[in-house]
Parts: sequence; structure tokens; C-alpha cells
Amino acid sequence: VDTFWAFAALMERLQGHFDPSHAGVHAQLKALRIVLQVLDPPLHAHLASLDALSYFFCFRWLLVLFKREFAEHGDVLRLWEAAWLCPFGPNLFVYLAAAVLVHHRRAILEHCADLDALLKLCCKLSGTLQLEPLLALAEHMAGCADAAGLSDFSNIDGLPPPPPLAARIASSHTAMPQDKAMVP
Repeated sequence: VDTFWAFAALMERLQGHFDPSHAGVHAQLKALRIVLQVLDPPLHAHLASLDALSYFFCFRWLLVLFKREFAEHGDVLRLWEAAWLCPFGPNLFVYLAAAVLVHHRRAILEHCADLDALLKLCCKLSGTLQLEPLLALAEHMAGCADAAGLSDFSNIDGLPPPPPLAARIASSHTAMPQDKAMVP
């Protein structure tokens, strides 16, 4: 029974990822653009100079929730579990995408002179990412975003609010102890 409700909540949370317009992914790309614009203006400006402000080079990451990006398959499962448990839950993937870009910012700034080079770099990352440092950076970025007033993306035009079923399931479980929480 628990497995069914967890799966039902997941499908409800991801329904926007798989409609014909991919509205859920586009909303996350918009949130990612805002996060980088606020937290790393030089990187955002470089992406603007590449005409990459659509952030479509991150589309696959968000569509399949980083399924192909990590070196260890177990890391993907741990990431997905973290998405259910962390305080910024559905936004974890936005912050993780931002963390990947910031983690590789030197390569992006120095070696990506056009959109093709950026796409090539992002494709080469597939199967190479390490979860722990990226998750720590994503956590730090979420804290910085919260301090900058970006903790809730549901107020950004076009971003859907969290699904009610997922929120009910999340609130019915015991909260993580403070020393285990993801947000500093």
C-alpha cells in the first residue's frame, strides 16, 4: 500500500514533465535561470552571451531527474530519496542543476565559446557526476537562495505549486532530525 501511494505521489509530482508541452520541465528551467541569475551573475551573463538563457542544455537532467548523470547507479536512488526527504523537495533538482553548472563554471567560462561547446560539455558529463559534492553545493545554494528570497518558486509566473497529494504524504511522515536536515 505504501509503495502505491509513493508511486502515485511521484506521478502527480511529475505529471508536468510528461505532458506534450513539458510544462513542468520548462518551469524548472525558468527557476534554474532565476537561481543562476541571482546566485552567479557572471555565469548567467556568460550563458546569455551564448544565447543559452533557455537553459535547454539542462533539459534532459530535469526531465529524467538526473537518471543518466551519475557515475554510480546507487547515487541516483539516493538522490531521488533525498528529493522526497529534503525541505526544498521538488526544487532539489533545480538546485542540483545549478550546482552542476557552478561546479563546472570554470570549464563553461573558459572553454564554452558557443552553444555547441556548452551542449557538448553537458553531454560529456553524463555518467561522471559525483553526488556528494554536488548535493552539498545544491544545499548551500538553496540556503543562499532562501536568504535572497527565492525559497518558494511557486510565486514565479508559470511555475505550478507543489501537488497536494505529495504535500499530504510529506507532511504525514516524521520530520528529519535537525542535524540530518539538508538546509543549513
